[in-house]
Amino acid sequence: MQISKQLRVKTIYIGAALAAVLYSSWLVGYFVNPSVALKGTASELAAFGQPWRLLFVGLDIATSIILLFIGIMLITLIKRRLHKLVAALYMAFACGVFLTAIFSLNCVSVQAVCSHAGHIERMLVHITIGTCGLSALFIASMVEVNIARQNSIVKKSSKFLYIGAGLGLLSLALPALMYQPYLIAGVQRAFLVIVAYVIWLIPTTLLSIISGQKETE
Repeated sequence: MQISKQLRVKTIYIGAALAAVLYSSWLVGYFVNPSVALKGTASELAAFGQPWRLLFVGLDIATSIILLFIGIMLITLIKRRLHKLVAALYMAFACGVFLTAIFSLNCVSVQAVCSHAGHIERMLVHITIGTCGLSALFIASMVEVNIARQNSIVKKSSKFLYIGAGLGLLSLALPALMYQPYLIAGVQRAFLVIVAYVIWLIPTTLLSIISGQKETE
C-alpha cells in the first residue's frame, strides 16, 4: 500500500522532532551516570563497562534508523538534484550516528587511565566516523542555505541554517579538546544541542522549500 504524500510529510515532521530528542539522550546521563556526564564526553556514556551503556547505544541506533527513514521519505518527495543531495548527506550523517554507536569507546578516560588494548585506535576510529558524519550534516546545511537563499518563501529560515556552518569546524576542534575533560564536557554539550537543532531544521526547511517552489510554479 502506497503512503500518501500528506502522511509522508507529517511523518517527516514527527520523525525529525523525535530524532532530535533521541539524539539528545546524553541528558539522561546526568541522572544515571553523573560522574561521566559532568566531566566526560557524551560518547563515554556508551563506553564498555559503563552502567546503562546499552541504553545509550540503543538510543543512538534508534536515532540513526529514524534519520535514514526521514532521508528515504524525503527522496520520495523531491525531484531536484540539489534537494536529493541534501537528503543523501542527511542519510550519510545517519550512517555516521549508527557506526559511532557500533564502534563505541572501550574506556572512560575521565575515570581512570585507559589501559585497554587498542583503546587509542578505537577512539580514533570513533572520532573519525563521527567527524565524517558531522561534516556530511554541515555540507547538507550549507547546500540547503544556498537553496533557501534563492527561495523568497523560506528566506527567513535561511539565516538559522548558518548555525550549521560551525558544525564542521567545531567537529574538528573537539578531538583537540579530548584530554581536557572539564572543558570538553561543556563545549560538547553546547555543540550537541546545535546538532540536534540542525537535525530537525534540515528536513523541515527542505519541505518548506519544496512546498514554496510548487506554489510559485
